Amino acid sequence: MSTRLPKSVLAIMVLGISWAGTAGGAERDRALAMAESWPIRIPDNIEYLEPGDIPPSAMRVPSVINVEVDIMAAAGHIHQLYQAEIDMIVGMFACQGITINIEISDTIPETAVIDMSNTFQTGGSAGFATLKSTWYDHVGQPGWHYCIMAHQYDLGGGPTTSSGYAEILGDDFIVTLGAWSGQTGTPFDRAGTFVHELGHNLSLRHAGGQSENFYTQYKPNYASVMTYRCQTLGVRKMNLCSGLVDNCHVAPFHDLDYSHGLLPPLDEAALIEANGAGLGAVDWNCDFSINPAPVVKDLADYDWCFANGTIGVSQDYDDWSNIVDVSYLASVASLALRPGTSCMALEDLEALRSMGTESSIMNTCDYSSPLVQVEPCVYPADDADTDGILAVCDNCPVVANGGQEDVDLDGKGDGCDNCPALANAGQADGDADGTGDVCDNCPTTPNASQANFDDDPFGDDCDVCPAVAIGVNIVLLSGDVTNDGSVTSQDIISMVNHVFKSGPAPVPVPLVGDADCSGTLTANDIIRLVNYVFKSAGAPCNVCALP
Repeated sequence: MSTRLPKSVLAIMVLGISWAGTAGGAERDRALAMAESWPIRIPDNIEYLEPGDIPPSAMRVPSVINVEVDIMAAAGHIHQLYQAEIDMIVGMFACQGITINIEISDTIPETAVIDMSNTFQTGGSAGFATLKSTWYDHVGQPGWHYCIMAHQYDLGGGPTTSSGYAEILGDDFIVTLGAWSGQTGTPFDRAGTFVHELGHNLSLRHAGGQSENFYTQYKPNYASVMTYRCQTLGVRKMNLCSGLVDNCHVAPFHDLDYSHGLLPPLDEAALIEANGAGLGAVDWNCDFSINPAPVVKDLADYDWCFANGTIGVSQDYDDWSNIVDVSYLASVASLALRPGTSCMALEDLEALRSMGTESSIMNTCDYSSPLVQVEPCVYPADDADTDGILAVCDNCPVVANGGQEDVDLDGKGDGCDNCPALANAGQADGDADGTGDVCDNCPTTPNASQANFDDDPFGDDCDVCPAVAIGVNIVLLSGDVTNDGSVTSQDIISMVNHVFKSGPAPVPVPLVGDADCSGTLTANDIIRLVNYVFKSAGAPCNVCALP
């Protein structure tokens, strides 16, 4: 029978360190003695210790993680962790600046079903504690985790198809894929499960920082191999398959990864389908449309289309910033007292794969295991501008624009559109000055500055009348109000008719008749034209020549 103790005492028993509380030395010594002598097991209903329950000295994101791995073998199969899988795991941690040393130690005879009825303290010939005492090479050495790649285990109710079992905030875990494909699982099954179980040792849980009893192991906005959704099918692949991201937003994700805590909360009482999980629209209520109004939908199931539970707010969790390695504590003997957690069973994987035939949303996925390969820390070839959107569907692939703003809706993002206010999908730029022809005020003359003193439709570099806006861009012959190429008596008659009889205005623009450059057409302009035509005096003023 489990004994519930105050958490301050529990921390002493579990972590084997000095008490940071208020008790005196005698009380501390008594508690430490209890930790060494009592045959107790921490209750399984403790999900995780609160941060305040762990002294600051234990709270560390490690720079080096060490794992000794023993391999069980039987006739016809071996539970090997192969080099390609190790390389992928090492690469995952290296991307976060963490060195993980995976020491493949002994190949040991297979115990078909490891006895875990008393979790990692179980003795007897098939008990984990017996196996560890026989094969573990780093007894008494802080800073080591111990893993057995095994077949199956039994918590007391018979063999399980569970992929593994691990201590929470501890140093022991097992990977058990004996009921899976080929009795050993696929290469990614092994890599994903190894990282998953190790994650439990490092304090991580199936639902991040929330209760998995409420939010289950399938939270859609928790992009981590700690979820059942991603443990053996990959974070990157399952985000795509589940419709949580599209090909334009998948760049930040890797198949083998803990969560970085970047996805927004999902309020199941008011889900905005256009926003999805922050990386593309998602049909949360599975009605084959993106609803403009908020929808109410429980998401806590392997296929949220069939979820029908309590409504809450699902939160992402920054796994990488919250891993804690207690294997470095000075006293590791009592780490065996840590609570354990059972992990993804074969039935859970089969349920996920059933989405390919059952779900109205996720029926186009390939639910095979991802490839085992060292993944790049970033995807420069896919996302050159590092805005999280792959170049193949980035409307501005060389300029970061995560919002994909496109005011003129021509498919070119505003940040790299050579005419952002006018649609020009072809981006034609005849004079190669960086401004598209459809909005270039000098489309055949390079003028990168687009300077335009008179604010007419024509840039200064190609405006025949750059000082005055005349509305056209042709050379004007001042006084030629009939636009016949010369100034004659006919132009005088036309001006008289316009000024005194409201006749037609000079063409092509009225200013051509402004012989005195006063800005208006009056009798003075007629007098100046008469003097010029009949007395050869005072050529008409050239409006465009004004300073």
